[in-house]
Amino acid sequence: GKSTLVSDLAKYFYTDCSVEFGKEDMVFNAKLETKLDVNDYLSFLKNQYELTLNKINSSRFVFFGDTDNLVTLMYAKYYAGDNDFDLSYDDYFVIEEASKKYNFLYKWDKIFLLKPHNKFVDDGIRYMKHSDMKIRMEMFNILCNFLKEFGLWDRVTILDGNYYDNFCEVVNYTRGVINEEVFK
Repeated sequence: GKSTLVSDLAKYFYTDCSVEFGKEDMVFNAKLETKLDVNDYLSFLKNQYELTLNKINSSRFVFFGDTDNLVTLMYAKYYAGDNDFDLSYDDYFVIEEASKKYNFLYKWDKIFLLKPHNKFVDDGIRYMKHSDMKIRMEMFNILCNFLKEFGLWDRVTILDGNYYDNFCEVVNYTRGVINEEVFK
């Protein structure tokens, strides 16, 4: 639902949004999530940053990002502890250091975080053994902790409604921000 929400918000505000580079790369290159190595994650970090920065610089008034490098870091941390993945804890620490470099090159004004709920939708890309609610909440908590660790928690609003409620909450917030910026 996150990618759909971001895309719909960008359309609503006639602006741009970024996609999740890692997911797009996995589809384009037919990569399995379990076979990603440290170099894949480092590529995801670099390319997500560049994609997001380019989209921010070309957007009008507002920009919507589907993901951030902290999400890539969240996956790396969780997967490093799973024997089904080709990622070690040593690899994770390399990815963590790289993530720190990218995460301070731009700052988010607002972060809307979708809390897991409902059944996970199999998009044909994600590792489905991690689709149950317990694991999704563990990953969500890792992401929340990263947002706190990186000093971004004060910008976070957790969205926990249905699609329409979440869409309306972001639209109402964004309208307020745009109106403040336009009329300064």
